[in-house]
Amino acid sequence: MNPFEQLQHRAQRRAEQKASQAMTGCFITAFGVGLAGCILSGVGGYVAWQLYRASSDPWAGGIGNIEATAIWDGTGPLVCAGNQVLDVTPVTATLGASPAISAMGNCRMTLHGVNVSAPIALQVGGNAEVILDGGSYTGATAAIVAGASSHVVVQGAVIQGAVQRTGGARVEGM
Repeated sequence: MNPFEQLQHRAQRRAEQKASQAMTGCFITAFGVGLAGCILSGVGGYVAWQLYRASSDPWAGGIGNIEATAIWDGTGPLVCAGNQVLDVTPVTATLGASPAISAMGNCRMTLHGVNVSAPIALQVGGNAEVILDGGSYTGATAAIVAGASSHVVVQGAVIQGAVQRTGGARVEGM
């Protein structure tokens, strides 16, 4: 092989190596961009789904909502706040602290067979909605204190003590 052919052969090998490196770089870049696109699409899809759920039904467990069956042992106050949705199972509580049960913000709570005795048994504010399904609510100061735009529905519960309403608060079923 003469020197000219050797030079030509080296140049061809370098060109092939550079082309191979360029193709490898393109494949790696394309894979990285594709992977990032899939991840972003997945995250974006999840966020859109959560926003849709939250906008179609504010109590459907969308972003920030917590749905739970509350296991409250009655040894301390029960607080429902923000966008919580609580379903409280039967319990008997005698507390010296007030209020024994608080619902505020956009809380939505159903109390099933709960028996409470405290200076203030139930305090409800904001846009909270509370259903008292059976049980008894005894308050030395007040059984129910409802304020702002809150809504309390009494269904078969025994209320012993004053019922105080302020603002646009509603207490039904008594």
